[in-house]
Parts: sequence; structure tokens; C-alpha cells
Amino acid sequence: MYLPQLYYAEKGIVTGIKKLTCQTAFQEEFSDAEFLAALGEVEEKFHMQYAQSQKEAIKQAIQSPVMILTGGPGTGKTTVIQGIVDVYAKLHDLSLNPKDYDDEHPYPFLLVAPTGRAAKRMNESTGLPAVTIHRLLGWNGGAGFAHSDENPIEGKLLVVDEMSMVDIWLANQLLKSLPEDIQLVLVGDEDQLPSVGPGQVLRDFLQSATIPVVRLTDIFRQSEGSSIISLAHRIKQGEMPDDLLAPKEDRRFFECHQRQLVDAICQISRSAYKKGFTPKDIQVLAPMYRGNAGIEKINEALQELFNPPTDQKRSITFGERFFRVGDKVLQLVNNPDEQIFNGDIGEVAAIFKAKETVDKEDTLIAQFDGIEVKYLKHDLNQLTLAYCCFDSQIAGQRISNRHSADC
Repeated sequence: MYLPQLYYAEKGIVTGIKKLTCQTAFQEEFSDAEFLAALGEVEEKFHMQYAQSQKEAIKQAIQSPVMILTGGPGTGKTTVIQGIVDVYAKLHDLSLNPKDYDDEHPYPFLLVAPTGRAAKRMNESTGLPAVTIHRLLGWNGGAGFAHSDENPIEGKLLVVDEMSMVDIWLANQLLKSLPEDIQLVLVGDEDQLPSVGPGQVLRDFLQSATIPVVRLTDIFRQSEGSSIISLAHRIKQGEMPDDLLAPKEDRRFFECHQRQLVDAICQISRSAYKKGFTPKDIQVLAPMYRGNAGIEKINEALQELFNPPTDQKRSITFGERFFRVGDKVLQLVNNPDEQIFNGDIGEVAAIFKAKETVDKEDTLIAQFDGIEVKYLKHDLNQLTLAYCCFDSQIAGQRISNRHSADC
């Protein structure tokens, strides 16, 4: 049994994948010699050498109309993304500089992710423009998109990162908005929790065995001294490391009772703050909102630590929440008009009293990576403090453990 919308979205995804895999416009145009020459130039550019598995992934992406790149943390997915784009540019004699393009000749490389934070990470790690899927498709609020099968996007190579977070509705909208001659690379970790919305699109794609897949298994970030990466992979394999609770350079485990948790977090954060870390450098994650150890209590405590009240610092109250100038805040809903989306983190830049504004209503101004957004008081349900945020991975693990205990 299906909800009709989900049924037609799933059928649409199948149609979209078939359109890509069966496209007659796509041909393998480059010999092995041409590919290796382009790859060598890219390796020289970045002063590195790709591992064999990474070379195979880049080659598969260049040769395929659609391909999936998957692997756990630290396996080099971001490095491969950059390699795919650069090798593609070399082989097609295309510039990677967006300034070399205009409205008649749009930028051919499209890098997208489901959330603003993921898109920003993609931009920072590759040095290439990256946006949210909603922004690429021209979402105008509600269910409206500027791009569809009747008005496809323009581009030659589309890379979708964090594909595990894409639900069935968004995947359908994206696929039906693609031109026939585009190449599509889907990147994600198949072991991540599925999307918040309906469906588990990436996992279903992998299980379908209809799309070429390259799985990266070698761990490269270990060389940077990260014990967290190796720990994640060992736990994934069902192993319990003997040194799980032992202090490491990049991780610590502190055992405490629930009623001690907020004080422990504040003590650790205070120590980091004294060492020069800013609230932007420190992120607390938690699996639940309410209770003595919930996100709300932790946020209140960290707000007092990082941004205590002063006579000169303005504040505004909304229900049980209150915000001060300088607070770290999280956007809770998509706002396409302002080009900010659910999950974007910003800072309260200013607060104005009703008598000081044209709208005659208390107003908060928040800044998100240079974008200033105005919130009237009744809009403040779109914001929450972001010193501590919800972590679905931890929450999912708690649910999984609870189910296992029940069984």
C-alpha cells in the first residue's frame, strides 16, 4: 500500500534513472591514455597521488552517465569528488573558474548537497561552488520548483554529496529536472541513517544493482592522526576496541550521571574557551531535547557561559526562549526567499525594539555567512539556540539499543 504521492515519486525516480542510464547522447569519448594523462596533470596540480581505488572511482565517473560513490568516513570521498571534477574539466577542456561563464554559457559543474551545512563543507573542501539541492532546483516555497522536466537545469556534470539524506520526494524532483546529456555522480555513506523524509533512496539504489557503484574501503585520514576514523570503522565491523575509553589526542570519554552531564559539558567547554576556542569552534551534540540532560537545558547553560547578559547587550524573548546579540542560532525551516535553509547556523547580529522599526514589532537580525536575515518577533519560531544541536545518529543509536534491549 502506498500514499499516492510516494508511489508516483518512486515511479518517477525509476523513470529518471532509466533516462540517464539509457541516454543515447552519452558516449565514452576518451582512451585510457587520455584519461591517465589528465589524471596525472591533476595529481601534479594537488601534489598528491591517488590510490588505485580512487583512480578507479574517477575513471568510472568519467565513463558513466550515472555512478554511485560510497564509503565510510575517512575513505577519501571528498578527494575523489575533486578529482572527478578536475579530470572531467581537463578531458573536456573546460575552465573551473565560474567567472569564465555567463548566462548563455552557464557553469557546467554543479555540486550540491541536501543541507546548507553540507553544501558549505563541500565548497570548503573542494574550493568549488556548491549549493543546496533546493537552491539548484529553484525552490520557491511549499512544493514549487522552478526546474522540472519541462524546464531542466543546465550543466554537464552534477555531483550530489550526502545522498543518504535525500528523501524520495526530493530525489524525484532532482532526477526529473536533469537534462538528457548530464552526467550524475551520487556520493554518500550507505551506513548513515536514512533521510528524515520518506524513503531510503541511496540504500535502495545500491541494492538495486542497476547503477555502477564504487565502494571506497581504504582509510586515508588515519595518516592525519585521527583515532576517531579507525574507531568508527571498527565499531561498524562489530568490534569493541579495548581502548574505547582510553584518553586519545583527538577524543576523551567522561563517565558521569545524567544530573552531572550539563555541568560536565560546561566545564569542558569553559576549558576550551580559555584555550582560545570560540563558540563557533565548539559544537555540542545531543540525542534528545527535553529533560535534565536535554538540548534545551544544555543550550541555556552554554548561553550563560559563552554569552552572558550585560546591561549593554540586547535580548528578545519568544515563549520560553530568549536570544541575545552574539548568540549562536540554528535555522529550523527552509526560507528560499532569503536563501537560508533548515540546518544553517548563524549569529544574532542585532535586536531592535518595536518603536525603532518600520514594522512596529520587535525585530531580530541574524547573519548566516554574510547573509543578513530579518525576523519579526512572530517569526522567531524559525530559530533556536545552536550551542547544542540534535544529532540524529546518536538518537538513532539510542533507539536501536532500546529495541535490542526490548528484544
